[in-house]
Amino acid sequence: GWMEVLKKSAPIALRWSFHEGSSLFKALLLINLAENWDDFHSALKYWDASTFSFLYADVDGNIGYQATGKFPIRKPKHHGIVWVPGWTDEYEWQGFIPYEELPSVLNPPEGMIVAANNKVIADDTLGYYFAPGLRAKRIIDLLSDDKPLTMEDMKAIQGDVYSLDAEIIRPYLLRIKPENNYQAVVLDYVKNWDLNFER
Repeated sequence: GWMEVLKKSAPIALRWSFHEGSSLFKALLLINLAENWDDFHSALKYWDASTFSFLYADVDGNIGYQATGKFPIRKPKHHGIVWVPGWTDEYEWQGFIPYEELPSVLNPPEGMIVAANNKVIADDTLGYYFAPGLRAKRIIDLLSDDKPLTMEDMKAIQGDVYSLDAEIIRPYLLRIKPENNYQAVVLDYVKNWDLNFER
């Protein structure tokens, strides 16, 4: 009777980890007071409002990375990307991934850390929607030169607008046979483009 009616007309229920309570301001205060990696890393365990990738560097030459936020532990077969019935406990969250288990690194052997909204671990534990890894790859390519980087090098890297995406797709575009003058002009432009996204 009533239960069946409710099931068919039930409103959408959403759950957001931020509504679980937050200690964001404590994290901000402790981050600003941090004097070393241990202080910084300890402060970030209180950053539970939204998911972020934090990068760290200090005057002693240490570099670090820490993922932060509340990542729900979901039941098997529930990925959090489609609606599921909310009137049973079949899909309830099982808590959150402990801070100590989130991706973290200090002084990796590569001598650099690259985070460009790309996926940082192989599986889908932390989510499904990330920027393609091409931006990160471009940064790695630019930083992998063996020569010491100057201030001018860093300016160029910060302002880099070269597109690996365009480099990948251009060969496919150039297979197109133009059907009119307009297409020929456009394809000629693509052929001669230096693949930099400039004005």
